[in-house]
Amino acid sequence: MPRLRLVLLLGAVAIVSGLALHPSSGLAQSPSTVATFRGSYNGFSTPEVLGPFPLHAGLTVIRSRHNGTANFVVSLVTAEPGKTPQDSYANRYLVSDGIGRFDGGGAVIVREDGEYYLLLAAGGAYEITVEQPSPSTVTAVNERSFSGSGQQVTPVFRLAAGTVTIDAQTDQEFLTVWLYLIDDLGGAAVGPGYDGRIIDTTRGTGTTVSVDVPAGLYMLATATGVTNERWSLSVQQ
Repeated sequence: MPRLRLVLLLGAVAIVSGLALHPSSGLAQSPSTVATFRGSYNGFSTPEVLGPFPLHAGLTVIRSRHNGTANFVVSLVTAEPGKTPQDSYANRYLVSDGIGRFDGGGAVIVREDGEYYLLLAAGGAYEITVEQPSPSTVTAVNERSFSGSGQQVTPVFRLAAGTVTIDAQTDQEFLTVWLYLIDDLGGAAVGPGYDGRIIDTTRGTGTTVSVDVPAGLYMLATATGVTNERWSLSVQQ
C-alpha cells in the first residue's frame, strides 16, 4: 500500500489567500457554483437572510469576502417547519467567523437535501459564493504544498490509496484542519475526530497525524484563532 507524507515544502507553494492558483475568494462562477450573493450589510444581532438555494447532502464550500470593520459571521441553515431561518437550529452550520476584513472560505458536510439559507452578520460590503464540488466540476492541481492565513479552503488535489501523514505549521497556537474527499456521493470528511477534523491543536492532537484514505480527489480546510494567523500544509507522494 503506497504511503503519502504531508511535509512542509519550500517549493511549488500554492498561496491560498489573495491572488492564487485557485483563489479562495475569486467568486467567479464555476461548474460547482450553486449561488452567489453580493451586497452590503451592517448588523450583528439581527442577521441578514440570503437565499433560499438548493443543496444536496454532502460537501459544501462557502467562499467569502468582507471589507468591513465589524464582525463577519456566515451560517448555513434550513428553515424548520413553521419557523424562520433565524429561529431554526436543528440543521445549522457555522461556516465563517471573523472580525474585520475577511478573504477566505469554509467547508461543511450538510446532512440532508433541502432549501438552504445563509445568515449573515457583517459590517460592510460582502461577496459570498456557495459551491458543491464533485469529480465532474473540479480540476485537480499538481501542487502539494499550500500556505495561507486564517480560514481557507485549499485547491483540489489527487491522492492515491494509502496512509496519509498530515503535518501542519502555524505561527500561533490554534489551528484546525479538515481533509475532505470529493466524490459522486456528495463527499465526506475523512478524519475520525469530532466533526471530521484531523488536526486540532487546542485538543492536543499535535500537528502531525496519519489517516488511511481511498484514491480520489481531496481538499483541505483550515480554521484559526486569529484572522491573520499564518499556516502551511503540504503533501509529498
